[in-house]
Amino acid sequence: MRAMQLILVIALLAGMMGCKDRSAMQAPDDRIITSPGIEKEASRKTNITAYINVSSGCQAPTVELINSLAHRNADIVNLEIVDFGSPEGLNRWRADGLECMSILFDGGSGPSPVLKFTDRDGKEKVVVFFMPAKLSWTHEDLEDAFQAMRTGDLQILTEEEAQQELSPTSVAITTRVRDLDGVGQLLINDTPVLMVEAGTDEASALERAQTARKAIDQWLEGPVHPSQLRLAPKDASILIMARDIEVLQVTQTDADKQGKPNYQQLAAAWQQAIKAPIAEACRNAESDEPE
Repeated sequence: MRAMQLILVIALLAGMMGCKDRSAMQAPDDRIITSPGIEKEASRKTNITAYINVSSGCQAPTVELINSLAHRNADIVNLEIVDFGSPEGLNRWRADGLECMSILFDGGSGPSPVLKFTDRDGKEKVVVFFMPAKLSWTHEDLEDAFQAMRTGDLQILTEEEAQQELSPTSVAITTRVRDLDGVGQLLINDTPVLMVEAGTDEASALERAQTARKAIDQWLEGPVHPSQLRLAPKDASILIMARDIEVLQVTQTDADKQGKPNYQQLAAAWQQAIKAPIAEACRNAESDEPE
């Protein structure tokens, strides 16, 4: 089963986000145990494939960190970085069935972005290495995963195991639409996520944004997971879907209004923009759960 099929089946996180300002994070030298007297003997190396838009520069701290960790643990890992910001990397990224930044780990049972390990605070956790850092995972999570790999305590979860560990979460999220002279600006938790500038024969731009908000509200009535937001082609357009609920139909007219070369690119950008606050809310809800 390809990695993306695994992710879809277990409803994992998905979405490639834009650049965010943040300083480079250095991996502390004492976070990775390298003493032969402590580490467990590894029967084989773990293959790590990191699909990152390196060319954009958005994820430079992550690229620096994973390169540093892989270099210091070259005896137990093989690292490949696929830059989907390049034409060759983009083709590889698409061919591998992915649609966002991903770090896949393969210890011999197939690639998976889902790891289970004990972190530096002694807490057992399951982490999905999908999307940029700070959404479904942190740089500390990656450091702790490498440490668990070094000590032999890392679990790379299979589809069945991930299904048992991960489930949708109930979140408190507010949505609204701002009328900007007929342009519909959709906000989630008071953060603007998209602007609908084009109308259709059936609805104005503002009405389309309001319909999208109502669809998102309907989706949020129950437990949700960011990966439930997906894209579905429809004739010469793409539907943004939340589970089985149609949120918005994106057309070439929308792309022209936004200055995008095609509606596929705009749909992907809007999909990821909606996912960002949802992912953050899900993560906050999970961290607030009582021990």
